[in-house]
Amino acid sequence: MPRVESQPAPVHDPVIASVAAALSGVSGVSAVAVGGSRAIGTADVGSDYDIIAFESRLGAINKEQLNAAAARVAGPGVATSPNGNLVNLTVAGQKVEILVRSLDVIAAEVEAARQGVFKRTLHPLHPIGYLTTIIISYVVYALPVHDPEHVLRDLVRRATPYPEMLRSRMIATFRTEAEFALIHASKVRSPLDLPYLTALYAQAIACWQLMLFAINRRYPVIDKGGMRLVMGMPQHPQNFQFRTMKILRDIAGEDLQAARTEAAKLHREIIAFK
Repeated sequence: MPRVESQPAPVHDPVIASVAAALSGVSGVSAVAVGGSRAIGTADVGSDYDIIAFESRLGAINKEQLNAAAARVAGPGVATSPNGNLVNLTVAGQKVEILVRSLDVIAAEVEAARQGVFKRTLHPLHPIGYLTTIIISYVVYALPVHDPEHVLRDLVRRATPYPEMLRSRMIATFRTEAEFALIHASKVRSPLDLPYLTALYAQAIACWQLMLFAINRRYPVIDKGGMRLVMGMPQHPQNFQFRTMKILRDIAGEDLQAARTEAAKLHREIIAFK
């Protein structure tokens, strides 16, 4: 849940402490925070560490210094993405990803969200597509560990409360897409089309999750952990996770009617939320 009064989190984890200390000295780094599963509370023993280095504007961080800082913490074996916005390393046997995010880009998305505007692009890691509102989630769900100028705290305040115009558009957009997927899923009869059918129901489930985030006035998480967050929200269908998995199990068992019936019930329940 977004923390309006975000304060730097106590750093007791030695991996987080060492990486944050190294990044805080890099030119152009305005703030450092823990993101991903360790920030939203869905991490397990083997979860990676997602550390976000925030820059004030696009391109402000000195990438050579960033890579050198990562190498000092991890030693040999640091790998960077072609654009330098993702650094993979291992610290004390733990996998760490350092992501670079620009505060000016996030601030622009916050202002767009307040007008109910978001964009979506194709992305190989996100079947539903990459939503620009996800950029806001990098801040509102983050645990700050270095924020000397309170830039993260101030940006969270600007993003809160969740915009009603964004809520309306998210619900309307993904309700339409879920219904479109369900209509086409209802036409599938042959077991030879099960991969296509599975993709349609996966699309519907992703749309339901995005609707539920908006219904509960929360910025969405479309990566791992999104379902667990939804299950902790006040408004969601009873046994939502189990029932969505049942749809996929019914497809695998070629009980297409059972999948259609359960999907229709879930959709009716979700659109009934106010």
